[in-house]
Amino acid sequence: MPALDALRRLKSVDLRHNRLDDLPTLPSTLTMLFAGHNRLRDLPQLERLAPALTVLDVRCNQLDALPPSIASLDFLTSLDVSNNNLSDLPPGRSTIDPLLSSSLAAENNYLTSLPVDIAELPRLQALRVQKNRLTDAALAAVVHITAPIRYTLVELDVRNNNLTKVPPGLSSFQLLDTLLVSFNQITALDGVHWANMTKLTSCLASNNRVR
Repeated sequence: MPALDALRRLKSVDLRHNRLDDLPTLPSTLTMLFAGHNRLRDLPQLERLAPALTVLDVRCNQLDALPPSIASLDFLTSLDVSNNNLSDLPPGRSTIDPLLSSSLAAENNYLTSLPVDIAELPRLQALRVQKNRLTDAALAAVVHITAPIRYTLVELDVRNNNLTKVPPGLSSFQLLDTLLVSFNQITALDGVHWANMTKLTSCLASNNRVR
C-alpha cells in the first residue's frame, strides 16, 4: 500500500477488512485510524508517525504485543485492541495515562492480568475485557473501593473469564450502569452492596454457578 504521509490534511483513515500485514506511512495530522480485521502482527511507532491520534482501532488482527511507545499518544481517547493474541497490556502508569476518556476494549485475547494503573484512569467510562483469562485477583487489582474509576466507569464487561465472584469493590462504583459477568464460575452474588449501586440498569449474570 502506498504511503499516505504526503496527505497533510488527512484526518481519518479506514482500512478495515483488508489483508494488510503492515500499516502504511501515515500523516502526522491523522486523528482517527481504523485498521481492524487485517493481518497486522505489530504496530509501527505511532507516536512519531501519527502523534495526534484520538481513536485507534486495531481489533481483529494478529497482534502479540502493544508497543510501550503507545504512551506517547497524548490525545488518545479510545483504544480497541480486541480479538488479537495479547497476553498482557503494556505495564506502567505512563503507558495508559494518554487514555483521557471514553473506552478501553481488549476483549477476546489471552489476558491473565490487567495493569493496576487502569484503576487510576481519570475519565474511563467503559472497560471491556470479556473473553480473556482474568481471575478474581486480576480484576480486584483494578476494581476496588478506592479506585478513582469508581467515579467515572459506566460499563464493565468481564464475561467469559475465570471469575468466581462479583468484585466487592463495585459497591463504590457510583455511576455504573451496565455490569456484564455472564459465562464465568460465579457461585454467589453476595459480597456486593447492591443497594449502593443506584445507577445500575443492566446486570447480566447468566451461565454461572449461582445457587
